[in-house]
Amino acid sequence: MHPVPLLVAILVLLHQPCTRNRATAALLLSRVARHAALSADEREACLNLLDELEREMPAAPAVPRPRRHARPFPAF
Repeated sequence: MHPVPLLVAILVLLHQPCTRNRATAALLLSRVARHAALSADEREACLNLLDELEREMPAAPAVPRPRRHARPFPAF
C-alpha cells in the first residue's frame, strides 16, 4: 500500500484529537515510517511526529483493567 492514504487517514484522525485518535495515528505513523517509498527526510518527519504524539499521550494505567465480558472465576 502506498503511504499517501495512510497519511490522509492520520490527518483525519488528528483533526479531532482524542486519546484513541492519537494512538491510532501513532500506529499508522509507525507503519508509514517503515515504507520503502519514503525519502530519508520524509521518514524522519514521520518519526518526529510519532515522537511528539507519544509524548502527548497519557501513560497507560499501571493495573490492567478487567475485560468487560470476561467470565468470572469458578467458585471452589
